[in-house]
Amino acid sequence: MVYKMRLEGKSINKIAEFLNSEKILIPSQHYLKQGIRRPTKLARDKFFWSPSTITKILKNQSYTGDVVNFKTYQKSFKLKKRFESSKENCGKSIKKYMNLLLKE
Repeated sequence: MVYKMRLEGKSINKIAEFLNSEKILIPSQHYLKQGIRRPTKLARDKFFWSPSTITKILKNQSYTGDVVNFKTYQKSFKLKKRFESSKENCGKSIKKYMNLLLKE
C-alpha cells in the first residue's frame, strides 16, 4: 500500500497521515501480533506512523521482495573478517525506482 500510494504521487507525510487515520499497525506491532519477536524499542502508540518510518520502508529492499546477494565477502576462508561489497557487485539494483519513490 505504501509503494502504491507513493507511485500515485502522494507525499511521505500524506501516506503517514493516511495510515494513522486508518489505524494501521506499525511494522513492529504487526510482527508482535504475528508472534514474531524483533529487536526493537516498544512503541508508545502502536498506530503512529512517522514520515521516517515510511522513508525506511521505501528504502528497504526486503520490503520489495528483492533478495540481494553478495553484500559482503571474505578474502580468504582463513580470515574470519567480512568486507562490504561495492554496490555494483551486490546483485540486483533498484536505484532507478528508489529515486522515483523518494523524490519529494
